[in-house]
Amino acid sequence: MLIKESTLRRIIREEAHRALWEQTTPAPAPAAGAPAVPAPVTPAPTTPAPPASTTPTATPALTAEQAAPLAYKSVNGMYKQQMLALWDQYLKVSPEGTKPVVTFQFQINTDGKVDPKTIKVTCKPDPTRTVAPNPPTTFSAELKKMMANWKFQGASEPFIYEHPKSMEFGS
Repeated sequence: MLIKESTLRRIIREEAHRALWEQTTPAPAPAAGAPAVPAPVTPAPTTPAPPASTTPTATPALTAEQAAPLAYKSVNGMYKQQMLALWDQYLKVSPEGTKPVVTFQFQINTDGKVDPKTIKVTCKPDPTRTVAPNPPTTFSAELKKMMANWKFQGASEPFIYEHPKSMEFGS
């Protein structure tokens, strides 16, 4: 059975009105011989709701052992798509038949951001491309720049994330 949105809104409004009516009006005592007439509705005094807290609720900090699997999941999920998109740009300059293998590690700070000074990327072979007017860049250098913007769930203390296995990019 399909119900139009306007009909559903009307039903909800009527039910809310009926519930308010029952809440605010006492049951009238029927007079002898007189039909029962509902008393007029007087709205109940409302007290303003307390303001919503603007401070975020504190979530318990994860340990490095708990945060590392979440980082692994992120790298193999949404961040892998970014790496593949970057690889597509270098695919045209990579020698035919080669499959570069990439290993990397970086530090994830307590706020979840990657510390750019700790990023280590190794790519063998490391293809180079030139996009005028920029100087030639390598795949590993561009991957480092990309990783500097990544954000993960923070932990109670900074920890080094090392991808557990090498990633192979094929042509």
